Amino acid sequence: GVSGFDFVHPEDIEKVQTLFVQLLRRPRRIQTMVLRVRHRANRWRVLEASAVNLLADPRVEGIVIVCRDVTERKQSETDLRQAYKEAKRTTRTQLGKLQRADKYVQAEVRQRQRAEVALRECEAQLRALNCQREQLEAQLPRISGSASELRSAISVVRIQLEAALAHPEQVDWRKLGPTL
Repeated sequence: GVSGFDFVHPEDIEKVQTLFVQLLRRPRRIQTMVLRVRHRANRWRVLEASAVNLLADPRVEGIVIVCRDVTERKQSETDLRQAYKEAKRTTRTQLGKLQRADKYVQAEVRQRQRAEVALRECEAQLRALNCQREQLEAQLPRISGSASELRSAISVVRIQLEAALAHPEQVDWRKLGPTL
């Protein structure tokens, strides 16, 4: 004959044997486990099994095992765990990109703020220069008048000097000196 243990996956056989020993030692106590068993064409299926020792019950006189195929559920759980890991990795990657973009934007904002401060300083300097220009322009007529008076005085001195140089014998140089 064929033993039920022959269908159990080699990696699960030890835990199935341990469970079986526990069933024999503890009648009427339900034991549960998940195990892999060989199916047609040597494919492995995942079963969720509950077993109880009813050898002492005269109506049963055996071990009752109820199995449910949970292969698809286990595969879905595996797929879900993998999708979660991938989503977590993608989230970390995207978060890293967002953090780098945030640093870039913050640096850009700081640079623009510095440029705005510099621009305001330049505007203030320009206003000050315009104010000085206006003050100078306001003084221009007075300066022009003074320049005209100065030119007149220089012309008088020049005429006197030219006359003195043209006729040096007629000039009293002592009197002329203080007037120059």
